[in-house]
Amino acid sequence: MNRFRTILLFLFVLLFAFACEPPKSNGFSQRPEEFSVVNQALSIDTFSVSPAEMDGCGCYFSNNAQELGNHTHIYKGNYEGISFMKINGIIMRFVRYEFQELSSTSSIARYRYGNYELKVVANEGERNGDETWLQTGTIELSNNKGEKLIRPFYGECGC
Repeated sequence: MNRFRTILLFLFVLLFAFACEPPKSNGFSQRPEEFSVVNQALSIDTFSVSPAEMDGCGCYFSNNAQELGNHTHIYKGNYEGISFMKINGIIMRFVRYEFQELSSTSSIARYRYGNYELKVVANEGERNGDETWLQTGTIELSNNKGEKLIRPFYGECGC
C-alpha cells in the first residue's frame, strides 16, 4: 500500500509539472528585468500591433515603403516621448530623455529602456496626407554590452 501511494504521488507530481505552462505574454515588456539577451546579437524586428499608448498622433517607421503600406513597423512613437520597438523578439517601451531640433526639417531624439539606448535621426520629407509627412533617417540601437545596430528607416509622422 505504501508503494502504491509513492507511485501515485510521483505520477501526480509528474502530471502537474507537465500540465503547467508559463503564463502567456502579450509581447510587451514593461520592465527591464522581464527580458535578457543571452549570446544573441541585437536585432530590430518588425511588428504590427499598436500599443494603447499609440492612440493618436505619432511616428511610424518601417524598413521600406512596402512595409509601411502594410502597417508593419520597426518603430512606433507618440508625441509624448514614448516609443516602441521589437528587439530580439520582444516589444519594448522606450522613454525619450533628449530631443534636439537640428533644422526645421531634421531632429535627433534619444530614448532609454533598461540597458538599451535608442537614437533616432529623422529628416522630414514631403507631405503625404492631410496631416502626415514622410520621414527618412536612421535608428541607432545600442546596449550596455557595447553592441550597436544602425538601421535606415522609411516612415511617416502625423495625426
